[in-house]
Amino acid sequence: MAALARSVTCPYCAGQIELGRDALEELGRYRAEVHGRLEQASENLRHAESWNRWYGGEDARKKNHPLVAVGVWLGLVLLVGGTVFLLQSLGLSSRASAELMPFATMGAFVLGIGGYLFWYYRGRRARAASTALTSAAVVCPKCGAPQGHHPGEVLEHCRFCGAALMPGSTARQHGRIEADRAAVRAEIERSRAERRGMLTLSSSSAANGTPYIVLGSFLPMTLLGAIGFSASYLMGQEKPDQLYGILLLWVLALGNVGLLGLVYVYRRSRRERLERWMGTLARELRGHPLSDPWAVNAWLDRHWAGPVPLVELFRGPYYSGFAGEVLGYPVLVVANPVGASEDYPDFVSVRLSAWLPEPARTEPLVARARSGLAVHGFALEVARAGFVALTERGRAARLLKSRDASGLGAAIVELAQAARAIGAHPIDVAAGGWPGA
Repeated sequence: MAALARSVTCPYCAGQIELGRDALEELGRYRAEVHGRLEQASENLRHAESWNRWYGGEDARKKNHPLVAVGVWLGLVLLVGGTVFLLQSLGLSSRASAELMPFATMGAFVLGIGGYLFWYYRGRRARAASTALTSAAVVCPKCGAPQGHHPGEVLEHCRFCGAALMPGSTARQHGRIEADRAAVRAEIERSRAERRGMLTLSSSSAANGTPYIVLGSFLPMTLLGAIGFSASYLMGQEKPDQLYGILLLWVLALGNVGLLGLVYVYRRSRRERLERWMGTLARELRGHPLSDPWAVNAWLDRHWAGPVPLVELFRGPYYSGFAGEVLGYPVLVVANPVGASEDYPDFVSVRLSAWLPEPARTEPLVARARSGLAVHGFALEVARAGFVALTERGRAARLLKSRDASGLGAAIVELAQAARAIGAHPIDVAAGGWPGA
């Protein structure tokens, strides 16, 4: 603030304004507020860029694909095998080949892994994050030239005559609005990047296949062992008294296969029950099912102008969603009745997209909707981007067993009526259809 003179020319009335203590404090608050919001926006954009580089971006999804890792290891095996073949083709003795083999293997490993890491990290440098801002249009009172006050700046000069220009109340209001818009846009972009990244991690995770991995790990030992010993017995290489041991191996192998089949049948049955429950609710709200988590994410990208907790983005073995519209408000229901882990628990969530710059949490209709959802085990949160109803930990499976989808549908309609009563606006983020966009 030391750069300010005792008086400056007002860009609106051309009068001399004495900069007293109150004026300096107001300009200081304005600058700190706008710069704070812009720094927050830049931090969110940097965070989004980090997610995009490593997990959520198109390039990251290609490089993190499981087939890439499989291809690298197969390439190493082929490279080592080719090295051995080349050594033998050169006429080296078996002893010399055996002595050179560890060095060839190490060289192939370093070459293969080094090439993969070079390809993986190439092009992953952080790009500078920036926010797009518009300046407040003013006119220089001294020469009449059009000027622009940048948001957060407290003293600028005319580009033509050099007259000192101080932001008036209109310019300060414009700067605050621009900073708020930039912060909201950056927050939305960060949330989008986090969702894309978590979906990529969830898709490549083996957490949902734990029963198959545990039971399947015994299958080569039991099934291949049974086949091998049976073949040896039929070829006369095993003694007759070993027949009972071979039969026991077959019992273990078939039991292993049967357990894998039971896991599959059990999971399929639970998934079908979940889809029936969600289908009933979707018909109540005239919605349509979403085919996979990426379709759920596409809905969030379009209709949800706010963050989504990361714990709701890592799906378990049963996952279903549908989208609908109630009284003109987009609605998303997602069910994840079995969590992937303790850190990513079960939940059923309901999102009603309705822009609320100043959420009205105490409105009578909102309180009534909160009570209606509480009956079904939901806690209602009123956010800027709309209404979020979420079950408590451990309540999702019980809710789905209740088969009371129609009652929940009525509670969601009541929530939409509350949104209409308080004047909330439906959101279409993709089309810029939210206030302040």
